[in-house]
Formats: sequence, structure tokens, C-alpha cells
Amino acid sequence: MNEKTLKDLALISSIIGIFLLSTINYYQEPSLVNISQINSSLINKEVEISANLYSIKETPGLYLLTFHDNNGSISAIIYKEENLTFQKNTTYLVKGKVIRYKSYLEIQASSIKK
Repeated sequence: MNEKTLKDLALISSIIGIFLLSTINYYQEPSLVNISQINSSLINKEVEISANLYSIKETPGLYLLTFHDNNGSISAIIYKEENLTFQKNTTYLVKGKVIRYKSYLEIQASSIKK
């Protein structure tokens, strides 16, 4: 093989590899973690927690929720796209992205299920 063919083959292989990695990352489920495991290394990463709902605050655009498990507590926000009903002292499965708000970590929830 000549040098141009090798370069073309390497470029095509790289593009296919990047496409496959991004596809796998998109369809990968977030990992289930304890609240105490959430730290700054998880900022902008998807996580999933199973925790009890401790408090609910409703604003015109979103819900502010506080969840507790045996290891700690964390706030979560979910934007109002529809009217949602929450019950305190109920266990929920929360999926979302870890973000920093002011100096605290919280979860920007994409889904909350009983």
C-alpha cells in the first residue's frame, strides 16, 4: 500500500471510531450512585439516585426538590413541562445531570419516577 492509501484508511477508521464512541455514550444508562458519592468529578455527567423526597418547593418555572438517602442529601431541579405530583417521604428514582449552582452540587433532573 502506498502512503496516501494508508492515510485515507487511518482517517476513515478514526471517523468510524469517533462515531461509535459517541453513539455508545448516548445510549449508555447513567450509573446508580449514593448521594455521598456525588462530587465535583461528576459535574456535567449523568447519574441516577434512589432516595426519599424530603422537601418540595414549587416556583412558576420549576420544582426545587430535596432528596435524602442513608448517606446524605442533595437538591434536584426539574423544569415544569407538565404538572407533576410529588409526595414527601416517598422513594423516587431520579435521573439527571450533576451541576454546580452557586457553591453547591445539585441534580438537573431529566426524569423522576416512583
